[in-house]
Amino acid sequence: MSRKKEKVKLFKNVEFTDVDYAKQVYDKEKAKFKFKLVCTVISAIGNLAVTVVMSDMLNASGFMLGMQYIATVVFMVGLAATFATGPIQVLKTMFSIGKFCYCIVPFFLFDLIGFLFGLVFALFGLIYFPVLYSLKNLYQSYKDKKEAEEFLAFNNSLNQDMSNHGEMIQLKIS
Repeated sequence: MSRKKEKVKLFKNVEFTDVDYAKQVYDKEKAKFKFKLVCTVISAIGNLAVTVVMSDMLNASGFMLGMQYIATVVFMVGLAATFATGPIQVLKTMFSIGKFCYCIVPFFLFDLIGFLFGLVFALFGLIYFPVLYSLKNLYQSYKDKKEAEEFLAFNNSLNQDMSNHGEMIQLKIS
């Protein structure tokens, strides 16, 4: 018995049906983009600081003081990444990674183990590289803003073409 597994998408596409919804999405993403960008930069700087300090502290004599500093920085970086991404979005991303691992393995029971492995892998990714989650959310925000912008530009050009076409019809009638 074979079962078909569905394809998992990491980034979602927003479908616009009217101009008002596109304007709402554009305004919302434009307002949040700078905040998400700042949180992503903080996460990146924190990841870099943890990496540099960790390599220095392994050779230093104040190992425990260094570990407290690293734990504080990791907490701050994780907090910044969570602010940029949101805890629900982090859980959805972890579930998507687990589901992706589930879809790779074709055998029963091994696919469940793959799902659990994917969840654990995503959890360690959140702990050690929180900037990846921030970057994913920042890219999703950029993508949504760009799609809304393209929809509004297309709709404006379509309205202009329709108005020009209407003027041409009125000129031909008169």
